[in-house]
Amino acid sequence: MFPRLCATPIAFPVLNLKHPEQELSITNPTFLQFVALSSLHLSNRIHLHPAVQSRLGDILGTCHLMHVIHLQALPVLPLGLILQLYAIYHLECNHSHSVFRLLLPCSTLKSYPKMFLKVGQVDPHLSFQHTEATRMIVPLSRFIMDWIELFFLHPVSFYQGAAFPFALLFHYLCIWNSFSTQARYLFLLTGGVVLAFAAMGVYAMFIFIPAVCAVILVFSLGPQDVHRWTFSFQMSWQTLCHLGLHYTEYYLQEPPSPRFCITLSSLMLLTQRVTSLSLDICEGKVEVATVGIRSRSSLFEYLHKALPYFSYLLFFPALLGGPLCSFQRFEAHVQGSSSLCGCCFWGLIWRGLQILGLECLKVVLRGVVSAGAGLTNCQQLECVYVLWSTAGLFKVAYYAQWILDDCLLHAAGFGSESGQSTDEEGYVPDVDIWTLETSHRVSLFTRKWNQSTARWLRRLVFQQSREWPRVQTFAFSAWWHGLHPGQVFGFLCWAVMVEADHLIHAFASSSIRSWPMRLLYRALSWAYTQLLVAYILLAVEGRSLSSLWSLCNSYSSAFPVVYCILLFLLMKRKHKVE
Repeated sequence: MFPRLCATPIAFPVLNLKHPEQELSITNPTFLQFVALSSLHLSNRIHLHPAVQSRLGDILGTCHLMHVIHLQALPVLPLGLILQLYAIYHLECNHSHSVFRLLLPCSTLKSYPKMFLKVGQVDPHLSFQHTEATRMIVPLSRFIMDWIELFFLHPVSFYQGAAFPFALLFHYLCIWNSFSTQARYLFLLTGGVVLAFAAMGVYAMFIFIPAVCAVILVFSLGPQDVHRWTFSFQMSWQTLCHLGLHYTEYYLQEPPSPRFCITLSSLMLLTQRVTSLSLDICEGKVEVATVGIRSRSSLFEYLHKALPYFSYLLFFPALLGGPLCSFQRFEAHVQGSSSLCGCCFWGLIWRGLQILGLECLKVVLRGVVSAGAGLTNCQQLECVYVLWSTAGLFKVAYYAQWILDDCLLHAAGFGSESGQSTDEEGYVPDVDIWTLETSHRVSLFTRKWNQSTARWLRRLVFQQSREWPRVQTFAFSAWWHGLHPGQVFGFLCWAVMVEADHLIHAFASSSIRSWPMRLLYRALSWAYTQLLVAYILLAVEGRSLSSLWSLCNSYSSAFPVVYCILLFLLMKRKHKVE
């Protein structure tokens, strides 16, 4: 994943301050990895060597995209810190030939300490300056950068944190009945529009256009036709946006705009709400009132009746993340009188402590992963360790983000309440860490991983499919996620593993009788389940063909292959019995 430090002295570039601007040229793939993590200012020009360009997708895929986006979206790191990162991520014993040039105004360069920057009078190509101070700074820099990321959050987390006071304000006003139902809808819709422009900029139009079209289709079509048309339009729109991302990443070989990535994530959540609403209308759970067109007030009446639907599709607590909330539940919370349960405040504090603990654990895991060899350089059983630790880092990042999403919904009053059912219409949190980490079955892990999305996929695809429902469900999930090569492979592999899981555990439950053997089987199946999940997670998160190739060529591929062999043998046995 990341290069190891060598015992050789630390080397810094010498920059020529006589030039008004200096460029950053990259001929070293390892240094490109540093650029993705530390993110120099967006106004800087980055010239990539062709050999580096070919590995761009692979590097971005293994550098945890959420951190790449975050560090590009927030203020620039100090140059001294950048050079420390350069020393950490760039230096390897065989990389002394790299070229490093930086595009920054002279006034900016002159303001940094001389211990990080030695003024040179030569061409601004790489030369090296060995000092005792730099040798001492490198380990401290690695430690500081890990903990800095606890406070400089992913931009989605940043904007959700900014929306948190407004969610509490909305909940407070609802408790005291301080404004009418229509005012509540307007508050949620206005907050969603403002948050969309703040987080996505002009890309917010990619959210507003399908939301408006969905409401128009809801009021224009009958209950039997609305789902088919809204589903087709929404998925076509989302696919076109994903193709734009493919064009940027794979054809232009450029990192996508952070705001565009946030927009795509929000668009995927909008697809959930649009299709959930259309299914509710098709099944008769939601009735859409008709609007006449003969009177002059018809436009106002139309907007008045469409306001709840616009508010539902764009309400700010769920715009950037969070479990899927049905329209009936949304409407009931807005129209009903909210009550402040006694455990609400302590529930928010508990979730905050969970997030803090997970972020600290993420720092530790990132250090473990950084010190590892990576899938491309690992050997034999070392690949298992790399697989497990890297997947653990991804899972902890997901857990922290899902708990933050859940926290924002609770702050606005849309979370679970005491005694509330968790049926299809009830509140379903996305994460159940205990079940996920103790599960000894792939099928159980699948149902509990991102629970609201799993239920949405089951209702939207699995229950509507007549043949191969499981394969169709996972194939649609790959389509919904963007159809990157790693995602297609990962989700189809996931479908095969779930199918094998059902047959293997059914055979084991009928064959293993003794209590000690059952205990041993459960322990082994837990470890194997976690390794299979880790393999799938790395395939999906890697996304690119190069990352997928590295994963498939590692020793970790033995785990899904064994399950595939067992699936084949058990299916053959099942057919013989029948």
